[in-house]
Amino acid sequence: MVRTVVDVTPASLFFHPELPYHINRVSESFHLHLHRHEFAEISLVMEGKGTHYIGNCSIDVSPGDLFLLPIGTEHVFRPRSIKGAEPLVISNFIFLPELAAAALAGFPGIQRLERASRGLNMLPSDCEPNWAKLKDTRGAYRGLFEMCYELQHRQDEYAEPMLHALFVQLLAEIDRGLVEAERSDGEPEFLATAQHGENKLEKLLKRLKQDPAEAAHAEKLASEIGWSVRHFHRKFKEATGKTLGNYVQDSRIELACRLLRNGDSVQLTAEKCGYSDRGFFTRIFTRHMGLTPREYRKRGAFVSTPASTPLY
Repeated sequence: MVRTVVDVTPASLFFHPELPYHINRVSESFHLHLHRHEFAEISLVMEGKGTHYIGNCSIDVSPGDLFLLPIGTEHVFRPRSIKGAEPLVISNFIFLPELAAAALAGFPGIQRLERASRGLNMLPSDCEPNWAKLKDTRGAYRGLFEMCYELQHRQDEYAEPMLHALFVQLLAEIDRGLVEAERSDGEPEFLATAQHGENKLEKLLKRLKQDPAEAAHAEKLASEIGWSVRHFHRKFKEATGKTLGNYVQDSRIELACRLLRNGDSVQLTAEKCGYSDRGFFTRIFTRHMGLTPREYRKRGAFVSTPASTPLY
């Protein structure tokens, strides 16, 4: 079994005793390994496109994607190209949750920001918070990140109180985003944890099994789950033992056998199974079953159906 090395980024690299915040801006490369932090992190994609690997998930990213990464989240960003033609620039707002929570304990209205605070380790919880993804639809996150970055790097004498205030504003915008996502989706779809993705894949497999005539395009299906196309293909093969194309093809042949045994015509069977070309359907069916659809239909119940793919 191959074990992935996960580096740990210590908090001592970034923080000063008087301030629990640090803001940086990084042009991502292929040098950084999968890693986790001793602090919480809010990451915003500023420029470029690429992939964010989080635990067992991989997500295509573009400007405006915001990630909430609680302490211990394993992740790494990768740019789209190794040549650096389109840099992937990430701005990171990292902080020490306990110190930030203590500093803001008396801030008016801070109790209303429970979702964001709990998701970023600032409130006690019975279980570890999951990472989350939001979209900067109004530009609010970007504006706050830019103000914080500029404030920190010009070493303003008022930086400490201003960063505390800007952090509360950022928490409020994140909490607003979480609430809006819950209201619009019924559940926060951006909480695409590994288990969340697995559940979506399970539902997808049931759908393809029950309606194999559905046009199955990997790009569209991967987008439904929130995975990259490459990650989708890998997880699909792990779950079924087959490629997407083979899984759909086998499911269509199983359906065709049932329809032909029930007396449907070859033409109607082809259409119900998603084949617009009867000749192509006949060739595929014959290759799988060793009989033409017409021969199979005549023999009916005396011919066995191919081994069924599990109905997830």
